[in-house]
Amino acid sequence: MIPELLMFCALVLVTGAAVGVLGGLLGIGGGLVLVPVLFELIQHLGADEATAVRSAIATSLATVVVTGTRSSLSHYRHGSLDLKHVLAWAPGIICGALLGAELANRIDTSILITAFAVLTVLLAAHMAFGRSEWESTRSAGIAARALGGGSVGMVSAMLGVGVAGLGVPLMTLFSVPVRQAVAAAALMGAMAAVPAALRFVVGGWGLPDLAPWSVGYVNVLGFALIVSMTMMTAPLGVALAHRYSPVTVKRVFATFLGVNAVRMLAF
Repeated sequence: MIPELLMFCALVLVTGAAVGVLGGLLGIGGGLVLVPVLFELIQHLGADEATAVRSAIATSLATVVVTGTRSSLSHYRHGSLDLKHVLAWAPGIICGALLGAELANRIDTSILITAFAVLTVLLAAHMAFGRSEWESTRSAGIAARALGGGSVGMVSAMLGVGVAGLGVPLMTLFSVPVRQAVAAAALMGAMAAVPAALRFVVGGWGLPDLAPWSVGYVNVLGFALIVSMTMMTAPLGVALAHRYSPVTVKRVFATFLGVNAVRMLAF
């Protein structure tokens, strides 16, 4: 088991470094990269497919708690975090995340993997060709915040990602300025990830085939390595952002996500 653990640590460190660079370069979370990689690596540590996919999602959600909090504090220091947007949208997003975590714990593994792959393809298409913000003067009513925010939270928990990918376009559609939407999404992603990750801890508690260093479905070793590396490499991504076109990089990254999602569906 020691060689497998060493290989796991090495590959998770590399993945965490890549996620940190992508986060700094594109301003995105790394769940869409982390989950497929962790899914493969956790199986090599002895977990079956059903346990591995839930462990991958849960561990990714745990990292969102740290990275989202850190990002939101940075936005707060720069004056772009407006808590009124958080108070307006967070209840729906958190409730949706709880529903998504519950579904991920209960549905058949093949359905969960298919859902992850299909939603990844849709998010990749949006990243490559969709609009990151909308110019609008409409305000969101309670129903829009509940249904829209709930949908964003549910997808976030089922994919193991933050809420910015869908949450920022949704909030700008209802006249939230994009900088404030990004800041609010970072904080709400962390807020929603806490109960969702805890639901995965409870759901996996005491299972016999968990990977080493797991608490429920959350792999603590992977979580610690990923968080440490993302914090180290995110500044490099910020520096690269001034040298390369974000649109081009996003489209290349979206292509990678799409191919990886198709691979998950095929195999």
